[in-house]
Amino acid sequence: MVQKNNGSKRGFGRRIADGVRAASDGMRSATANALRGVADRIEVPRATFEIADIKIDFGVDAAGNTLWATQQQIADLFGRNTDTVGEHLANAYAEGEISREATTGDFPVVRIEGGREVARTIKHYNLDAILAVGSRVKSPRGTQFRQWAFRILKEYVVNGYALNEERLRNDPAAVQSLAEQVRAIRYDEKNLYARVRDCVVLVSSDYDGTSDQVRSFFARMQDKFHFAACEQTAQQILLTRADATKDRMGMTTQLNNRPTLADARIAKNYLSPEEIKLQMLAGDAFFVYVENMIARGRTATTAQLLAKIDEVFKFNEIPEFPGYVGPYIKPQVDAHVKTQYDLFRARTAQERYDDARRLPPSV
Repeated sequence: MVQKNNGSKRGFGRRIADGVRAASDGMRSATANALRGVADRIEVPRATFEIADIKIDFGVDAAGNTLWATQQQIADLFGRNTDTVGEHLANAYAEGEISREATTGDFPVVRIEGGREVARTIKHYNLDAILAVGSRVKSPRGTQFRQWAFRILKEYVVNGYALNEERLRNDPAAVQSLAEQVRAIRYDEKNLYARVRDCVVLVSSDYDGTSDQVRSFFARMQDKFHFAACEQTAQQILLTRADATKDRMGMTTQLNNRPTLADARIAKNYLSPEEIKLQMLAGDAFFVYVENMIARGRTATTAQLLAKIDEVFKFNEIPEFPGYVGPYIKPQVDAHVKTQYDLFRARTAQERYDDARRLPPSV
């Protein structure tokens, strides 16, 4: 969701600059902000308006029931230059048709300049302002865009997403890309086990969410999926892969450059893309089997399900989890991850401090 730049970003930058200034009196807050500008940007949902020879990505604010565009995007949309768009906006504000405060917002936009990513704060205009310009330029695209925009916003409100159906029908590669993205979301840690739980509730004849037996069932299912991906349990992954000396502590699947302790405790975050794909395939095999049982009205105990899943994995030549061997290591793993995380935090904080000290003073 698009959020207006209300100063929280600047406040964050000032707090960082204060810390840098304490370590180096010659440091300027603007320089410290620039060091972190790219990492401190806002990500917003996008929707693409594509017709004839134009293709424009607009920011979607489903909660505010609007879209956002830069002045250049509005100019491209209606086939005018930015000066003309600026004049029409000024007239719309002067005539009281729209309110400047209600229809504008400043948002960070990341651009490639000189071969590097640079974040610039650029003024954006919402759907009311875009339509006000469209009514003044009398472009036939105004009606087409309005119909598209209202459809997109309705789909976001109802579904939480919007699809470009015409493009998907005519572009097999786009369909495949979308299917892979949906599969990745489907097998996200939280979504995967929520769906496993939902299926087991429907097919298990002895399901009791409060019983130790069911909790043990889900723990074993989690390790079956991890073992299918890399032939290690969740605890073994954390013990062997959480490493303070590595970038992002060795994590590969979460996108935050400053991972939290909660991120560090999720075994799936350490799996490689290839291992994630193998885990997804194991999930597919599980869900095909269980959903077939549900469709046929069959049930099984949780113990029978575990045994059947082993058979399904064996048939599909997926590595079978052999069961737990050796001592219980969770306390040891928790302590290891916490130690590595504390070391990682100390190392990266020192690196940021060293980088800040190397910055030239402002002129």
